[in-house]
Amino acid sequence: MDEFAISSDLTLATTRLRLRTWQTTDAASLHSLLTTNHERLRLNFPKTLAATRTLAATAAFIRERQRDWQQRRAYQLGLWHAEAEQLLGLVTLRNVAWEIPKAELAYLLSAEAEGQGLMQEALGAVLRWAFEELGLVRLYCLLRPENKRSAQLIQRMQFRHEGCFRQDYRGADGQLYDLDQYALLHREYAPFAAESA
Repeated sequence: MDEFAISSDLTLATTRLRLRTWQTTDAASLHSLLTTNHERLRLNFPKTLAATRTLAATAAFIRERQRDWQQRRAYQLGLWHAEAEQLLGLVTLRNVAWEIPKAELAYLLSAEAEGQGLMQEALGAVLRWAFEELGLVRLYCLLRPENKRSAQLIQRMQFRHEGCFRQDYRGADGQLYDLDQYALLHREYAPFAAESA
């Protein structure tokens, strides 16, 4: 994919959501989302939380994500409710390895938005974009085994469990945790009919 630049002004629309690239004006919304959900995110997203402790730090975090996008290192989209314009979460393709090409999929959703099928809807749009527009051949996701809801979600999205990396991740509490790896290949991917409007 080196032959072309990937637009840094992207919006993916689904029935209930708009996933879009960060704008500098999104800092307050992102800071509020992460602050409100801090306790439930602290073990799985310690680096993101550490980088967004203040509003100014969150603005710098957004600028860094914009640089990542421009340099094709990572792609992060804010997940917004289409009607309420409320930030509900984010989806990231990171650790992009263009020589394969592959990327790691990571995501988070606010507590108030859980249980409504919103992340499945969002991931459907992101998978389509990743495979059909970016040209990735492999997406993988690393989850703590205790994160049963995410494991169920990612398996509904056709990802296969590939194994467990034992004591591979140090959480914010300093403890070492296992990570289960799930992956989906482009050739295995079948779009969901109801993922986008």
